[in-house]
Amino acid sequence: MTASNIFKEAGMHFRKFHTNSENLRHMWEENKLSNFQNSNDSLKVLGILWDTNSDVLRFDVQSFPDDWKFNPTKRLVLKAMLKIFDRIGFIAPFSIGMKMLLQETWQKSLQWDDNLPKDLKDAWENWCSEIEHLSELTAPEIEKAELYWIKQTQRFIFNQEIDSFVKNLSKKIQSYIV
Repeated sequence: MTASNIFKEAGMHFRKFHTNSENLRHMWEENKLSNFQNSNDSLKVLGILWDTNSDVLRFDVQSFPDDWKFNPTKRLVLKAMLKIFDRIGFIAPFSIGMKMLLQETWQKSLQWDDNLPKDLKDAWENWCSEIEHLSELTAPEIEKAELYWIKQTQRFIFNQEIDSFVKNLSKKIQSYIV
């Protein structure tokens, strides 16, 4: 049973699909099934860019306006945090820092429009400078992933950490802390 038939039986029209396979792309174009004009474009999938040529996922983030770096407030921290859409937790190790910063503003009883104290302002500026590097982050196609729980105490965030050992299609094993 094909995907088109499954969708048809459910009363839905299967209309947006794409592949990184040249053979499938040509077959779909011959049968007028593909609606993508340029196969070189990256596609957005769940808010993450999929580069079909190199078959990697990338996070697309716009840097914050320059005036955000000066006189940050609790309101601005929340606004920045909500501006980052990460449905599947692709950049969770990065975005958790912003959540911790917001938590500290509550612990220090700051009002919404109070300027951040020096320690929090430094953390904010560091976070803002790091956001520009998120577009460099890529996730290759994964053949096999194994997760290992490692007991470790960490301040504020986790009491356990996951080490992810990933073997990609080139058989290269990589280790990530999730």
